[in-house]
Amino acid sequence: MRLHCLVALLLAGCTAVDPVTALRLSTVDPLTADPAGYAVALDLPAGLDIRPDSAFLTLRATRADTGETAERAFALIAGDVDTYALDRADLPRFRALQSRIKAWQAAAPEATSGSLSVAVGGCRRGLGPAADARVGVRLRTRPGDAFLPLLRDAPLDRLLGAAAGRGLPACDGPI
Repeated sequence: MRLHCLVALLLAGCTAVDPVTALRLSTVDPLTADPAGYAVALDLPAGLDIRPDSAFLTLRATRADTGETAERAFALIAGDVDTYALDRADLPRFRALQSRIKAWQAAAPEATSGSLSVAVGGCRRGLGPAADARVGVRLRTRPGDAFLPLLRDAPLDRLLGAAAGRGLPACDGPI
């Protein structure tokens, strides 16, 4: 299966994936990697935080020959500072989706493609992030491995638009 790793940071589409990481992740098989080992680390500037219950890892696959799509967003639970892991309750569902996609791949390897994406919802602390704030997203697929940069030192205003920090909801207010 061809795997594309995508980052949707703060509900904005993003294609600025680190090319070295993309190459390294192309050797990772999301269908055999243990989902219990997945972790996402965020490099956030001052004034920017993640809204509770807004972080997700999505596994998606399509079969071009049948037009079928299988997709599910799995909750990421906050762990250490700015680090998130799959919710243990979602592990059986993730593994079931892996099995379904593996069957597609066995039946039609050239017609099966997929993606693994990260999406988070942001909020501002205080006045929010500086106008020149930068963000990063890193992914690990096995415990003990190094985090691989998916998005490195990316300008927040390029991801969200010029008024990004001011347009985010307050972390302690209604969302």
